[in-house]
Amino acid sequence: MNRYFHDYSEWDESAIRGRGEELFATARSIWPYPIKGDAALFASPD
Repeated sequence: MNRYFHDYSEWDESAIRGRGEELFATARSIWPYPIKGDAALFASPD
């Protein structure tokens, strides 16, 4: 991730928000949403 951020010179709220949206889209494409049966993996052990 350091390389991703290295060349950016703007760090205002708008620029940071835009990069966050780009990173979120990339992460979402790499790690798919869990299927219905996977819900138990995220359940609280209460």
